[in-house]
Amino acid sequence: MDVGVFRSHIGLESTQPRENITSSMTLANVYEPYYFSGAKLTYLLNPKLSIQVNAFNSFSSIIETNKNKLLGSSIIFAPNDYLTMTYNFITGDDTPDSLKLKHQRYYHNFYLTYQKKKISIGAEFNYGIQEYSKRINEYTIGTAYMNSSLLLLKHQSFKKVAFYGRGEWFSDEDEILSAGTNMGKYTYGATVGIEYKPLKNLVFSIEGRQLSSEKENFYYNGDYHKERKEFIFCVDVWF
Repeated sequence: MDVGVFRSHIGLESTQPRENITSSMTLANVYEPYYFSGAKLTYLLNPKLSIQVNAFNSFSSIIETNKNKLLGSSIIFAPNDYLTMTYNFITGDDTPDSLKLKHQRYYHNFYLTYQKKKISIGAEFNYGIQEYSKRINEYTIGTAYMNSSLLLLKHQSFKKVAFYGRGEWFSDEDEILSAGTNMGKYTYGATVGIEYKPLKNLVFSIEGRQLSSEKENFYYNGDYHKERKEFIFCVDVWF
């Protein structure tokens, strides 16, 4: 049993670049919780399988926002030394207590990692539902849906040099998680990069990324665009 403030267990990517294959984060992980406060109970069924039940204050908020709690569960299965599969489920309602219409959210997160010799692979899929969050017409409000996914591949071509690539997809038309972004039905992107690690605690990486969206929601050069191109140079040092 653990009680306190925790880093999020939802999603394949971390907020720290040195813990990820890529320097940038996908939209899928940007809009997932970064941290939780509450309690979690973990039980190791056998060396390959563990389960967890948890209760938190809110979705990416340390302080409680209403009287409701965020409830969830996790299952981690590692059939061998190379492959790990994780399924997370959370449900809760962040609607203020002053509002009568509630918006219960159900969020499913599945990801796997595979690492053997020079190959590292990561894949993630998310599916979310939120009640009374989709405007159907003037009198009816229905259930809203979202989904996102990503696929990562890294090849350690040389002792100190690795190449990587990533594809991503994000669809949250009713803005369950991405409130105010106006992304529309979809945003997809591709990332490629090269990593150089001269020391155990020092990594250099150069990365290119392109995002394309249904709507013009990327703002730069004084205007909104459907596409966004990024060039990232990243240095990670840790002690």
